[in-house]
Amino acid sequence: MEPLLRERFAKFGLTLHPEKTRTIRFGRSERENARRQGRQAHTFDFLGFTHDAGRSRKGSFLRGRKTSRKKFRRACHEITTWLQQVRNTRRLSEIWADRATKLRGHYSYYGVRGNSRRIRKFG
Repeated sequence: MEPLLRERFAKFGLTLHPEKTRTIRFGRSERENARRQGRQAHTFDFLGFTHDAGRSRKGSFLRGRKTSRKKFRRACHEITTWLQQVRNTRRLSEIWADRATKLRGHYSYYGVRGNSRRIRKFG
């Protein structure tokens, strides 16, 4: 599969990073297969989200997305650092307004179905 993918990308002048590219099983039966094989279900990080295969409340297949740990930690660190830098140099009302803007941007990007726990932790 990978050689075909490399050829396809090469047509458009793109390359695959050998350390970041892998083929995984991902679909409706991934969780059950992983449980039978005694391993964790495959997940992958892409565009700041960790994607996994799950089930809805009714039992149907659901592609789960949540903020990746790496991006979540970075965002928390960045907002904490920013607050430390501005806390004694600006008025509180200005800080709150800017903080609200930053939070709104974070919520707009990461506010997807199934990611409410990470959203609540960030706020």
